[in-house]
Amino acid sequence: MARVYFDISGITGIGRWKERGELIATRVRELGLGRVLYGSDGAVPGNTPREHWTRFRQLPLSDAEFRTIEGNIAPYMK
Repeated sequence: MARVYFDISGITGIGRWKERGELIATRVRELGLGRVLYGSDGAVPGNTPREHWTRFRQLPLSDAEFRTIEGNIAPYMK
């Protein structure tokens, strides 16, 4: 599991994510912020990277936690 990372970019685009925000934030913290990547390659109307990011920022994470995730880079991209 040392090399397992999680892309979270689509978590806020489907289903009842708003009502599960606390659970999502808890799971992100359990995984470890350093293992969470945010990347979006979908760019269709209503589902652009900017719109995804705006929804993602509605999760109950702190600004510091968002900054950590925002700065994460997949190891194979370094």
